[in-house]
Amino acid sequence: MIRKSPLVETVKRRLPGYAPEIVFDVGANIGSTAIALAAGFPGATVYAFEPVEATFRILVENVMTRDRIKPFNLALGRRSRPVRMRIKSLSVSNRIAGWRDYLKPGATVAMTTGDGF
Repeated sequence: MIRKSPLVETVKRRLPGYAPEIVFDVGANIGSTAIALAAGFPGATVYAFEPVEATFRILVENVMTRDRIKPFNLALGRRSRPVRMRIKSLSVSNRIAGWRDYLKPGATVAMTTGDGF
């Protein structure tokens, strides 16, 4: 069973009749929001971007039976280039590394722009 998403409910309340064809879930993590977006907007294709490989594998597993969710192992940003991600034990805390993060656990990931995608 899919729970109603506060995000989807807020969008529907503030934008009555809004029916997107495409939704980007940037930093999709394991897919909870992508699944809620696909359920809440049944005419939309959800592009789910998750740059961290281990988390991306779980995302793919969680959405593999949902044709309207398209997972991509990419970060989205201002430029297309490899970037370093700060990897934390709680995957929702992963982020693009700042200069202070370069000696902490991390991984280099691919990043593209929304326009480039």
